[in-house]
Amino acid sequence: MLETVIAGLILAAVSGLTFLAYKHPKGYRWLSDILIVVLVVVCALFYAYRIGFSNGYQACFKAASKVEKTYDIPISSDDSVVSYFSLTVIACWVFLTFLRFLLPRLTEADRKDNINKDEPPKPESP
Repeated sequence: MLETVIAGLILAAVSGLTFLAYKHPKGYRWLSDILIVVLVVVCALFYAYRIGFSNGYQACFKAASKVEKTYDIPISSDDSVVSYFSLTVIACWVFLTFLRFLLPRLTEADRKDNINKDEPPKPESP
């Protein structure tokens, strides 16, 4: 159930951003600057939390092993969360950059062609 809701929200966000980038490039440029800054801040906070948690866990393990020599706690190395988070951040950054730089260049010729097609044909002079 939750996966369906998340997939729908992701689809809505992707299609909304694509529509905004195609129809309103200046507005999207402003929004993409904000989204990239938010993405970098969230990424930095996530990695700072992971590094801090890992360092705290290792310090606790060292202190506990000094008190009781037989006390053995395996250090968890669950890097799947970090891997998925890293892939998600990279995919979001690539998508935002694609829409910001490549999409306007791809659609510029299309817009010029559409402008000429919308005009009624001019009558030829004899």
